[in-house]
Amino acid sequence: MEQYYFLQKNGNSQGPYRLVDLKKLAIQADDLVWRNNTNEWVKASDLEELSDIIIAKAPPVDESSLNIAGLYYFIQQKGIKKGPFKLQELKQLTIYFDELVWRSDSDQWKKSSDFEEFRDSFVIKPPPTPTEQNITEVNKKFVSKIFGRLVYLYITISVLIGIISYTIAQTSWENYIKETEGKYLGNTRSSNAPGYVTDYELMMNKRYPYYRPNSNNESAYGYGQGFWFRSFIAFGGTVYLTEEEQRNSNALLGNLMLSSFASLSFIFVAIGLIYYTIQRVSTEVEIETSILPK
Repeated sequence: MEQYYFLQKNGNSQGPYRLVDLKKLAIQADDLVWRNNTNEWVKASDLEELSDIIIAKAPPVDESSLNIAGLYYFIQQKGIKKGPFKLQELKQLTIYFDELVWRSDSDQWKKSSDFEEFRDSFVIKPPPTPTEQNITEVNKKFVSKIFGRLVYLYITISVLIGIISYTIAQTSWENYIKETEGKYLGNTRSSNAPGYVTDYELMMNKRYPYYRPNSNNESAYGYGQGFWFRSFIAFGGTVYLTEEEQRNSNALLGNLMLSSFASLSFIFVAIGLIYYTIQRVSTEVEIETSILPK
């Protein structure tokens, strides 16, 4: 089977090339090359068939001519400052051309490529692999499109659930007050006298699991429901009102709206993470499959 190659240049994957065509390009030792019988990216310098066309590295630096004896260095790598190092100690590290270096006779940090003594030792960062490029595209797409849609849906659904649950809860409360005339909210005993709870009403009460005399039963159950997912209770049960919510319907609306936003945030964050994970994994699998020889 004829061999073919891909080349990573300036962050882009180029190819496929036949060997004769690949050799017409300017290839440096650290450029990444994929060959169809290796199934992995390797440095161009690791392929024997390219050894005659690889651009040579800069000649070694004559350190004695730089008058840098006795100086020491610090380097920042991945946000961490390391040092002090003598020159030969620092050269034992892998130094990328754009990493910041400070020399003891300098008043500022500079890129390693700005120091002549590193001319023969700094490394050019390789371009992103196809997988890295596609993951970057997935991230951009998620932020620019999917994230915005999720936020829009999150706000819309949260508002709708907040308003609908408020309407259900407030209507249920108003109907209950009309039916019972508020007699369950603090009477100490049952009586057939007007304004009191009768024995029959106690028996027929369906709003509260049990009735506590001399207590605002509605408020007691309201505080017992808690905050999280309270707005969802309206769709399958009873939202009990606290004393403040009994007096002020806006307080009920605000509390149910906050509960809706807070509770749904967990759901939509989970949806976003699951969607992103699926997209990223499928992208990685697609890239790995596409570079395998057919």
